[in-house]
Amino acid sequence: MKMINKVRVSEAEVKKWLYDDIRDLTETQKRWIRDEEIVRFAPFEFYKTPKRVTNVFYRFSVILLPIVWTLLMVLIPFKFLLTGKWGYDNLEWWVKWVRNCGVWT
Repeated sequence: MKMINKVRVSEAEVKKWLYDDIRDLTETQKRWIRDEEIVRFAPFEFYKTPKRVTNVFYRFSVILLPIVWTLLMVLIPFKFLLTGKWGYDNLEWWVKWVRNCGVWT
């Protein structure tokens, strides 16, 4: 399983999954899950596959991907000289853009 294809799910959505998918739960068990906050204090993280954006403008922007990637690679040494850190801290926008362009599945 590739974690780059997943997004974290909220606690409310996990509770909804539990209530809907486990049909044999009684009202007492549902109340216990809700009152004891089982999902909140669980040592697990729940993920789902996000819906793909099929916007035509994202598809046309795939032409700019190599240019932006090259620019990011050229600017890494200058960032290192200014901040002392190698690499970029937050490139979520890059991951979302590449995923929406259809380069990564």
